Amino acid sequence: MGAKPDMFEVGPYSYRETTIYNYKVPGSFLKDGTEFTYTKTTKYEFDPATSCQGCSENDTFIMPDILFFKLADVLLDPEAVCTLLSSIFNPDSPVQSNCLDSPVDGELETVLNIILRVLLKDSNFTIGDHPIELLCDLLSVMITADGGGPFLPIKVHEILWDGYNDPIVSRLILEIERIFESALNITLPDISTPPVAINQKVKTSLPYTMNTGTNNYLQTGAVLLYNNSKTLPDAFWNGWQCHVNDTDSCIPPQHLDIMDLSAKAFASEASTTSASNCECEVCSNETASLASKLKGTTGDFFHALVEKSDRLSVLVDDICRTMDFIYQEESKVQDIDTYRFIIDPSMFSSSNHDNCGYCRKLPRDMYGREAGSYCLPDGVLDLSGCEQLNADIIVSNPHFYGAAKEVRQMFPYLKQDANQDQTTLDIEPTTGTVLAANKRLQINYLFKNYPGPFQALTSGVYPILWLNESYMMDPHTHDQIKSEIHMKRKMISTSDSSGSQMSRDRRK
Repeated sequence: MGAKPDMFEVGPYSYRETTIYNYKVPGSFLKDGTEFTYTKTTKYEFDPATSCQGCSENDTFIMPDILFFKLADVLLDPEAVCTLLSSIFNPDSPVQSNCLDSPVDGELETVLNIILRVLLKDSNFTIGDHPIELLCDLLSVMITADGGGPFLPIKVHEILWDGYNDPIVSRLILEIERIFESALNITLPDISTPPVAINQKVKTSLPYTMNTGTNNYLQTGAVLLYNNSKTLPDAFWNGWQCHVNDTDSCIPPQHLDIMDLSAKAFASEASTTSASNCECEVCSNETASLASKLKGTTGDFFHALVEKSDRLSVLVDDICRTMDFIYQEESKVQDIDTYRFIIDPSMFSSSNHDNCGYCRKLPRDMYGREAGSYCLPDGVLDLSGCEQLNADIIVSNPHFYGAAKEVRQMFPYLKQDANQDQTTLDIEPTTGTVLAANKRLQINYLFKNYPGPFQALTSGVYPILWLNESYMMDPHTHDQIKSEIHMKRKMISTSDSSGSQMSRDRRK
């Protein structure tokens, strides 16, 4: 068990967000006007005036190095290395549920012997017991000797938008390629990793097709198709779920593309524990498919006549899933009465069975739970299965608000505030228009320890940054909403008055 990590918070770093909705009239309207298709382009521009005093996008922080962990999952984890090398050099040999229990023989033995001789600089070295563990230890030593590790100085604009490269990881990849080419006469595919960033300064969404509410006002804004599909893309969750009929043969798929490091890590982690007891035994295909189900709106607006008892679903494509919102309290935006909705806390609960499609077995012992047991504690959402992110990204409320005690205890300096750490939607209920919103999420990374120098790392969820995407209606929207509310209330009042008169007429 390693020591507790420490951290401090600096910010905010503010950006002006501009969203452009892309559509054609009348071409975007389909099926007699009952459906509407569009994309949206979002741009961000740094705003020093509303950022912390003296803060710059060039400020540097010591942050979790995502590239290190992606590489470590493949090259420092003996089980992952065993699975990778066996799939390349002994593809026809059966691999046991624990790859390290399989015999090291044939071409794999020859290759390991050559690689270890090169690394040890000992031409007389003969392979012995635990050669794969030895290989991982040597690679760990190479990384630490070069100053590498799980943390790296990263600039704000690099982690947010432009991406960063880890020079030590890059050098290690070049060294591995050199060994394979010089010692084995094997040219590996390009295994260099692209720069890593959390977001993009300019991005265009996949196309949404939504219901216009013409035939049923309660369906106004409901997403019918996402990228022309009735479900979320296969790359989001389908490769994560268990789609078999016979649980006894429930073997996770093996990803053999050496260029996809994160897929490699998943294959190795799953294979260590899932061969005889995989996800489909605790999460049926029917329930797991809920993770890929299209539900709700994009959150830009909702149907008219919103009630406090409504459960409002929002597709948040940034995190590859739908989040449900529930009523919290009455609120007011400027001089307009609104209902405030917040994310249903059950969305962050691993004990909520509807979330099992997002749940995986833990790759390490953490939070008092053994490796191979299911799900992170309550309060953190595992997005590792979403290949769109291509990393072990975990999201939570800022400062782990609402998370299990064991998660919060790892970072005792983080203080939770219910008013500042929850996503909120302030909705004018008559029209269903969102007048103000605060999308508050914390981006975290799943740390894992590895044999050798990195054994002392405390496995768990480590914060990277938290964000608040805020929205407030402009004056034009304010005037328009006031006019619509007045007109609808006048219509309702007139209707009620006419109805009363008719009743009196009948009684005469």
